[in-house]
Amino acid sequence: LDVTEGGLAALVRLCNGDMRKALNILQSTHMASQQITEEAVYLCTGNPLPKDIEQISYWLLNESFADSFKRISEMKMRKGLALVDIVREVTM
Repeated sequence: LDVTEGGLAALVRLCNGDMRKALNILQSTHMASQQITEEAVYLCTGNPLPKDIEQISYWLLNESFADSFKRISEMKMRKGLALVDIVREVTM
């Protein structure tokens, strides 16, 4: 397998110590992409990318509620993210 360092870090972060989950994520990502990268792991699992969470946090801290809500809603629809995943990642 062609696993990048970022891909391995994402895999470890998302599996939360569960080896079965790690193997499932690894297998699913490998079936979708030949190279296991951080982005491929996050996209395959449907979790928001860390850079997206950073962007959302920036909006929440630096923009009005209405603008933040609009931008987050657009990102959610465009990337197919679940609000519960966004909230979980922002609060971690």
